[in-house]
Amino acid sequence: MIRRFIFATIVLLSLQVQAVVVVNTAGQLHDKVTNLGITELTVKGTMDARDFYFIVENLTKLNTVDLSQVQVVACHTDE
Repeated sequence: MIRRFIFATIVLLSLQVQAVVVVNTAGQLHDKVTNLGITELTVKGTMDARDFYFIVENLTKLNTVDLSQVQVVACHTDE
């Protein structure tokens, strides 16, 4: 009985954590992250201001963000 309870608890906790790892090109994070309910995000590659804006405005359930493998670059637009 206790084993079932522990197993059910672990399953429920794992369902609440939604982790995503993306390899990004600056300005493209909005195309790479389609589930706005994620709780953990790891980004590799490059990011610029557009990507940070996307995170702040759209990923409101994030608890953990790992940017240790990101190179932040200047924002260049073709407009």
